[in-house]
Amino acid sequence: MVDTMDKRQLETRQEIFRLLLSAAQDKESEWVRQEAARTLAHLLNIDYRTLIIYIHLFIVKEIQLSL
Repeated sequence: MVDTMDKRQLETRQEIFRLLLSAAQDKESEWVRQEAARTLAHLLNIDYRTLIIYIHLFIVKEIQLSL
């Protein structure tokens, strides 16, 4: 039961990450990109154990993050 719950939670987080990553690459709206980046930062702050994996995805997908 616990494994199923953990797996479901992981799948949900991955789906949220995919949606935010897509929004962070929006070609039409800078505001959408900025809000997605803020939310991604919050997600990465909460789940810091996967930070390296997510940073790797940013590099592979050539996400331009302005500081």
